[in-house]
Amino acid sequence: MIIKIITNLTLTIMKKVLFSMLAVAAIASCAKTEPVYMENEAEIMIAPVTSMATKAQVNQAIDGVEYPAAEFFTVIGYWANEESGSDFAEGTTYLDNVVFEKKAGAQYWSGQEEPCYWPKNGSLRFATYSPSDANAEMAHDLATDTWTATGYTQSNDTDATVDFMVAKTPLSYTAQTAAESVSVVFEHALSWISFNVKAQDEAAAEAFVVKNITVNGVNTVADMVAEYPAKVWSNWSAPMAYEVFDGAVAPAVTPVEIENNGVVVIPQATTEVTVQFVQNTLADETMELTIPLTLSENQDWEPGKHYIYTIVFGLDEILINPSVADWEDVYVNDVPATEVVATTEAEFVAAVNNGGQVRLEADIVTTQTFRIYESINIDLNGHTLTANVGDDIFVRVNSGATFTIGRGTVICDDYIVSVNEGGVAVINDGVYTAETTAVNVNGGKAYITGGKFEDSSEYEGQYLLNHVDAQKENGLIEVTGGSFKDFNPAAASSEYPAMDFVPEGYNVTCVDGVYTVTGAAANVTLAAATSAVATYNVAGATLNGNGYVLAVAEGSEAAFHKGSIFSVVNLSGVAAVKDLTIDGNNASYTTGGKTYGARGIYVDAAGEYLVEGVSVKNVTYALNVNTTKDVVLTVKDSVLEGWTSYGTSTTATFDNVMFAVGATQKTYRPQGATVLTGCDFEDGFIINLDLLTEPIVFDNCTYAGVALAAENLQNAPADLVTIQ
Repeated sequence: MIIKIITNLTLTIMKKVLFSMLAVAAIASCAKTEPVYMENEAEIMIAPVTSMATKAQVNQAIDGVEYPAAEFFTVIGYWANEESGSDFAEGTTYLDNVVFEKKAGAQYWSGQEEPCYWPKNGSLRFATYSPSDANAEMAHDLATDTWTATGYTQSNDTDATVDFMVAKTPLSYTAQTAAESVSVVFEHALSWISFNVKAQDEAAAEAFVVKNITVNGVNTVADMVAEYPAKVWSNWSAPMAYEVFDGAVAPAVTPVEIENNGVVVIPQATTEVTVQFVQNTLADETMELTIPLTLSENQDWEPGKHYIYTIVFGLDEILINPSVADWEDVYVNDVPATEVVATTEAEFVAAVNNGGQVRLEADIVTTQTFRIYESINIDLNGHTLTANVGDDIFVRVNSGATFTIGRGTVICDDYIVSVNEGGVAVINDGVYTAETTAVNVNGGKAYITGGKFEDSSEYEGQYLLNHVDAQKENGLIEVTGGSFKDFNPAAASSEYPAMDFVPEGYNVTCVDGVYTVTGAAANVTLAAATSAVATYNVAGATLNGNGYVLAVAEGSEAAFHKGSIFSVVNLSGVAAVKDLTIDGNNASYTTGGKTYGARGIYVDAAGEYLVEGVSVKNVTYALNVNTTKDVVLTVKDSVLEGWTSYGTSTTATFDNVMFAVGATQKTYRPQGATVLTGCDFEDGFIINLDLLTEPIVFDNCTYAGVALAAENLQNAPADLVTIQ
């Protein structure tokens, strides 16, 4: 008997679930010197969000968004004297590593040893991690909202591994604003590795018995710094082997018979798995095969991702409401142990029908259509696959199968691929030309991470990616990369109303009718004038305009709209925008009887930000910082047309900046410490200092081309203003 092992990898990414904290309280261990307790002793409670059932048990991976009722978590509560809760810099630790549990008959989580009560004055913010008995030295920095786990140690018992999670600190709350409870969402900090085993056919099912599955060389000790959204691990040590299956179970043909919860591990470089099995026709001799668990592009196991390997045998009080950021399926394929090479249509058809790994060694033309029931990876290997299928679908992916294709060109005279419910399609790269639709989702899931897509029909790209209307509730199209001719995946014209196939944190830009999706964390340099069709997120990176214009595309306001003023460019972390013109085209969005304009540049998170050589025009806000966290802002050699403002927590420097009158706004309204050097204010521009709380210096600045004077300032506090 010939043994064929095929490994298909399922990778899972955490959903970006919004946090909503409803409340937390103080117990005897809380600081009592400054905060005043509620007269009626209102208890702090944390309440779970129950939208999905938890399938796993305590000390294993928590699958779904319901926090296990038997689990415990630790809370740090920070108190601020201001009722607004905006200033926690001088605050007090109100809850000092207090354990919260869900008591019998209770709806929410509360203090384990004794009730925690809200203060009468001020407000609270909360930092949490789970479980409370996580084996690490835990520390939290409120200024950066960063959890540090030093010497985190995962259990060496497979069944006792812990799903270690941390939660980002939400906004501040009082007993009144929290209502019944505070909601907190935990994010998975570890990786989840599990395995499925099945037989390729009935003969294989009868021939093989799986005895053991062991993941080798997994490091069990490391350090973590949670710098949201990233969770960075380092200093790995203490490798060991995890046995994830031990028993004599014969795999069935379909569905998968051997399944296991696997093991939760520290994110690290991928290792290997050893599978022990018996081939009955060989005198029940136990055999062994070790398979590397490598990912594409030498990726490591990452936090919050679930990797499911399928091995195919063939013959040939304060009550806190905790929820869990769920695992979201994205599929990629590992390199299998066997690979079929195709140089002719007949070889290609036979290989696809058998499943597994297929690699082209020549250009191939086929008239065959396929219904995929077993997972398959087609490596085009730089060649062209032409599908002449008439009025039919080239590939239909059915339940239980994953179809992956890339590294070449596909030309089809109808639909290229359609994914039925329970099936998955993955396109990582390549060039795809369809008569109408490249990817059609009929209740299944499609993940596009790269590639170039266009159609050859009179519809001009309208249906390039398409949901079957009746299956929209079941289906998913997720685009995190690639380029699309005349089709915006963030506002898909194939759907009514238009659907957004691009997850949060990714950007869409348009040049000459080609919409390109990129990740926010990568440095980007524009190569031409670009249409902004959704907010451009710059997180921990630099957007270099290269002298070009980034302009809001006509009719795209709905793609921007989030319920208020929308932003053309959003900065977070340590980010920069350089050598760019941002043109808002005076776009606006009307809803609920209100009309909202646009921000050119928007900052809503702590960080250091550089704006250099940037011109912002035709917007409501040229530059707006809207956060109570510490921001260092530097603006150089730029033009800001419209409204510019920032709060007390922002330290700002402006060097050679022109403040220009916009179509609707013309105001500069700072609050934080500021130095302006060599700046000019256009005639008619308003400099309003009524909210200023920190010193401001005007050094060699002008107003309407003349040296700036005190009469050019409105509501200026004399003790905070220097003109030199």
